[in-house]
Amino acid sequence: MNLWSRIARAFVAACFAAALCYEAIAFFQFPRDLSAKSTFAFEALILVSAAVVTLLPTRPLPVSRRLALGAFIFAFTALVPFAFSQSAFGTHDIQSLLITARENRLGEMATVGFGSFRGRIAEQGLALLLAITGAIALARRVRWTTPILYLLAAGLVLVNPVSAYIFRLLVPNPAYARLVPERTILPPDITARPARPMNLVIVYMESIERTYRDIPETAAAFAPLARIEDRAVSARNIAQLDETGFTAGGLVATQCGVPLYPRGVFHVRTKSRATADAKVDFADFLEPVTCLGDILAADGYTGSYMNGSDLEVFSKGEFFRSHGYTRFFGRGTDPAYAADPRLNLWGLNDEVLFEAARKELATLAATGKPFVLSLLTVSTHGPDALLDDSCTFPVTEHSGLPAAINCTGLEIETLIDEVTRLGIADTTVIAVMSDHLAMKNTLEPEIAAYVDSGGQRRNFVSLIIPGSPGTIIDRPGTMIDVFPTLLDALGYDFSNNRANMGISLLSDAPTLSARMGLDALNASVNGNFHLQSYLWDGTPSFTVGLATAP
Repeated sequence: MNLWSRIARAFVAACFAAALCYEAIAFFQFPRDLSAKSTFAFEALILVSAAVVTLLPTRPLPVSRRLALGAFIFAFTALVPFAFSQSAFGTHDIQSLLITARENRLGEMATVGFGSFRGRIAEQGLALLLAITGAIALARRVRWTTPILYLLAAGLVLVNPVSAYIFRLLVPNPAYARLVPERTILPPDITARPARPMNLVIVYMESIERTYRDIPETAAAFAPLARIEDRAVSARNIAQLDETGFTAGGLVATQCGVPLYPRGVFHVRTKSRATADAKVDFADFLEPVTCLGDILAADGYTGSYMNGSDLEVFSKGEFFRSHGYTRFFGRGTDPAYAADPRLNLWGLNDEVLFEAARKELATLAATGKPFVLSLLTVSTHGPDALLDDSCTFPVTEHSGLPAAINCTGLEIETLIDEVTRLGIADTTVIAVMSDHLAMKNTLEPEIAAYVDSGGQRRNFVSLIIPGSPGTIIDRPGTMIDVFPTLLDALGYDFSNNRANMGISLLSDAPTLSARMGLDALNASVNGNFHLQSYLWDGTPSFTVGLATAP
């Protein structure tokens, strides 16, 4: 073999190894800085592979190259979506990916994905192309490529989250036995209702966590939210429970006191309505579960939900319609709202949302009936914010998120002032909270440094309760404990301070995370298909070695 042939083979091998290394770095979350110690081994692998392949004989072994190539290409391609998810969002949890596929139009999700992560998507596409073409070229020319491809395919299949998911279906995690559905998901047993019904306003802040108050780079931007927190009943030790770390999961956790699983193990049916403004007419989202809206609707409350995106994104409209809400505002719900030109990747800007929320608040207050108004912001969405044109907080080259955090906080303060202006402050509980912890974004280095220095990432949960002074609650909890806390703040009495899996943070009763420990609780919740079946169908799936729930 001449020198040029060896150089060509070395180049192909280097490209092939580089593609493998790129996916490994993305999947296992090694630093993308190639000078980092944890990625140096992958650089070395590229160089060694390129050198070794030039010395191997050219005749292929009498083994089926097509089968080896097919196995490798399938295994590598199947891993790419999870590597992208890990790289872009910091997780490759298959449950949340199944929910995304089931509860959204994939075309719209692709548009959002290309709008936010086109660079990473291009990198993934290039890595896939290099891996496939490199494998084909090497299998044709290098003798030992075929068995190597078999080994690589086997390794890729083993680390693929789908393999672990299937394994857990066949061999249930013993930790699942700690949470027997019938004893764990207990609807609130209401023993007394408030003499005077209180209104409730809930503001879900996209990807804002109270961690930002303690990070120097965001402390100044956080000032409006700090003012809200200091005047409120503030729960400052609210960790993130598995199966709740995404928007729909956070909404369900805080309104229903349970984690959110896909509708079925492999039940992935994408949205297919032809128009974006089709009426949300479903009524079966977690139908067996008693949620906040169910209780309040039965007691004469008017329920209103507002966000800037299409209500079908993550089936949010379906969820709220299934649980007592009757008024909905999302892009497409009415001509004036839909035609507003202030847009972002997800829908309408937050300034439009809060303008509409102030109008809706006045409308609800004028009825004289008790109401619950829930709204979800979007401007602080990763990877680097979706700023309103009216936001004047300084934006740095490094990140636009501090500006978004500040402007969201100011908008919420204005909404709180509107409650006072309308004369309903004495009869309205205002809850301001995270929907979940931030996923990977442009403040990731600052968050990582905070954690490395011993800080703990926590959700923001603050309640302004008429007659209650600002207090700090340090007891450990998770977002499933918000549901009974809201009932408690509204003046409801219920047995054992419990609603479904949650415990009121306003009580002295220990939460599940306090009793079990967060790690043990996460192990019991993650992928728990017994809970999944019970939540969606009202019946537990087969169980193995059930124990008494804590």
